[in-house]
Amino acid sequence: MPRKNRPILAPKPNLQATSCLSKSRYASKKQAQTAADKRMLLSQDLELNIYHCNQCLGWHLTSKIE
Repeated sequence: MPRKNRPILAPKPNLQATSCLSKSRYASKKQAQTAADKRMLLSQDLELNIYHCNQCLGWHLTSKIE
């Protein structure tokens, strides 16, 4: 009996992840970059990067250099 080809479902975001509860979550890379740029304009000595979160599938800001 042949196997059925079922579509691969995208993973569901874990919105209850404890590491993400205290962070701002952005739906897109562009939104996160815009937020980072605005914050860096307000504070000249601040350097922010963005990263994609595997827990909530959103985007976060970080001051850590990658």
